[in-house]
Amino acid sequence: KEVSSIKTHDRIEVRAYFNIDREFKEDINLGISFESGDGQYIFGYSTEMDSFTPKNNVGYISLFIDVLPLLRGIYMINATIVKKDTGALLDSRPRIKKVTVFSFGNDSVYKGFISLKHLWKQ
Repeated sequence: KEVSSIKTHDRIEVRAYFNIDREFKEDINLGISFESGDGQYIFGYSTEMDSFTPKNNVGYISLFIDVLPLLRGIYMINATIVKKDTGALLDSRPRIKKVTVFSFGNDSVYKGFISLKHLWKQ
């Protein structure tokens, strides 16, 4: 189910649909990144970073984030495909999806972009 809002620490799936020429299938690097509403880069992952090669040249692949660390705010998702060997841009979809994150409890008073699991001790 497609959603445009989520809570801090929820699980999220980002699905990227593609149609790749057969000759490029082994040579592409798909990247998904998150940026703040005002354009500050937060984090991103790519298929090459994680040694993942799509099995098919048409369809979709999903990036699963089990615990989304983003604090409340508006974030944009970017998608990019480049050639692995040269870095040549094959396709780019900047700010393709807007996601609103809501925070509750302690997360609602934290500042910044992310909430990391932590513990105070003495």
